[in-house]
Amino acid sequence: MGFFKTLFSQKRLNYEQLQIIQFLAQQVVLSLEGSVNMPGAQKKAMALELMAKMLEEMKIVAPDSLVDAMLESAVMILKALDKAAEAKPKYTFDLSGRPKTGN
Repeated sequence: MGFFKTLFSQKRLNYEQLQIIQFLAQQVVLSLEGSVNMPGAQKKAMALELMAKMLEEMKIVAPDSLVDAMLESAVMILKALDKAAEAKPKYTFDLSGRPKTGN
């Protein structure tokens, strides 16, 4: 019975707080990737520390596993964007607004 009492007594994060955590994670990852030259494990430790400080200042209490998952997803998105930017585009579009002529 004690487990259920603690489960339901914990305050849940609302949608706005989840968005804030996601945005902070994305900004921390972008900042560290662009400015710090150190191994991945050290970057992750630094990112977790920065997130903890910022969330504490904002008085948002989030589980460590959620913060870690948000950081990991931000890293995956950044890597996917980098990979997509390096790849050649499959299609080309004429965005000039001029009408096509001829063939």
